[in-house]
Amino acid sequence: MNVMGWVRSMANRMVAPILRVLNPYKPRKGSMEGFRDWELWEATCPKDSPFPRRDGEQRVHTVRFLILGETVSIGAESVLDCGCGIGVDYSFFKNTPVRYTGIDITPRFLARARRDYPDIDVREVDILNMPFNDGSFDVVYCKDVLEHVPPEVAENMINRMWQVAKKRLMIAFFRPPSDEPEDVGHKDLGFFYNRYNKQKILTTLRSLPGFVEVHVIEEVGDNDSALYVVDKEFKEVRILIVGDQPNWSGDITVSNLIKNIGPEFKCDKIFGLNALKEADATKYDVIYIHCVWRDLLVLLEDCFTKLRTENPEIKILGGIRGEAGFQGNKDHLHMLDGVNTNNLERMGKIKEIRDDVFLCHSAVDTEMFKPMKNLRGSRFTVLWAGDMKKKVKNWEIVPKLGFKYKLATKSECVKLDPNARCYKYKDMPQFYNSGDVFVLPSESEGSPNTLVEAMACCLPVLVFRTAGAAVEYLDDYQLVNDTEEMKQKLKELALDPDLRQRLGEENRKNMLESWSWKIKVNQYKDFFMSVL
Repeated sequence: MNVMGWVRSMANRMVAPILRVLNPYKPRKGSMEGFRDWELWEATCPKDSPFPRRDGEQRVHTVRFLILGETVSIGAESVLDCGCGIGVDYSFFKNTPVRYTGIDITPRFLARARRDYPDIDVREVDILNMPFNDGSFDVVYCKDVLEHVPPEVAENMINRMWQVAKKRLMIAFFRPPSDEPEDVGHKDLGFFYNRYNKQKILTTLRSLPGFVEVHVIEEVGDNDSALYVVDKEFKEVRILIVGDQPNWSGDITVSNLIKNIGPEFKCDKIFGLNALKEADATKYDVIYIHCVWRDLLVLLEDCFTKLRTENPEIKILGGIRGEAGFQGNKDHLHMLDGVNTNNLERMGKIKEIRDDVFLCHSAVDTEMFKPMKNLRGSRFTVLWAGDMKKKVKNWEIVPKLGFKYKLATKSECVKLDPNARCYKYKDMPQFYNSGDVFVLPSESEGSPNTLVEAMACCLPVLVFRTAGAAVEYLDDYQLVNDTEEMKQKLKELALDPDLRQRLGEENRKNMLESWSWKIKVNQYKDFFMSVL
């Protein structure tokens, strides 16, 4: 130990009793809770202290320059700083093309970061519980963090950062791992001050899935820090998604799929048969026809031959999203390399023809579709949304239910009823929040977007049991056999606001826990990867 290290050690031991009083330490396994030695810094530093800037400034800036260089050198477009503190690292990235995001769990540090850098993107997030999809950032790094958490937590943090990293993970240690046994150090201070065993760290990093290589840069700065740079195998899957028509339900599903599927999938979107026939198959690994309607596969036989001639490795997948699509194409499903559908009943029918069918629901954007206050009127109102030209939708039942009603439909259908109106997609949350109950009296449905959107907006719903996948979402009360039962339950709901509130809250909870895109997108990921 050098002289300065000895002085620092003795000073720490002298103030240990004071720090324990200021911040008693109560560790809890598996979480960052209880391992917040930064709270000690808060307790002992004045509100505007430059302490985080001054301590080891030369060493830390040297590490920052290294991290910046290792990020820019691979053409990274995004970086995540785990344990960003007061956001000093942002000043190194802000004049580069790299999009910087920082996370920390100390609100005062984040407030300081936002004060010093008004345009910074920092969030109060625990490393172990980061809400990001896999591969969300080209580069993920932490600096001087793992020394301050229990070793078993450190390993979990490495695994989680690796998941979020797309191309590279970097870990900087101010107490660089050595060949000596692991030393947790200074536990009497109420926080960890670890020096890890070098071989153990390397073994952990080399066991990460998709590991390519680790490069160790040692003796960084005047404190001999170390930077571990870990590269990740990354193969981008190129997908061409074919939609049926723009600005309606299928397009909404495809747009949400592309938004949520993650950076490991690079997706392009086109519409219609002509666009598919002109597609360049050499640019893609997968072509996915989201909605295989009526007798589409017969019409595409020559097109498929052309695409497979251009790219023999390409996989052509299709979604059977409705009963008409199943009946019109069931004898030609062998033309596809993979098939998905959106409800369990139809999945069973397809399995009688081919076994490799995947369940891929149309999920809901729970951040967009959510409860809003003060949009409902004083009069009980029933809502319906859909294509009024489709007979199976049974929209004509709604005016006969005996209550005030609103209809959301296509522009060419508004003339069919005085209460019908065309809403832009962005305005649909306001539509759902303007009523008290959503009804779906359809004879047949696939995986209706309108239903899950209404449920995410905290609405009770009443749905015909014949409405296909809809029955998978609901408790028995919200399923009805016919128009008369729907009328009766509407009367009950009109007279019982508490029942409406309870059902609405249960529906919202169901959507958040089981039907959000963040959850359902994994069905599509598994589907695409099954053929690669």
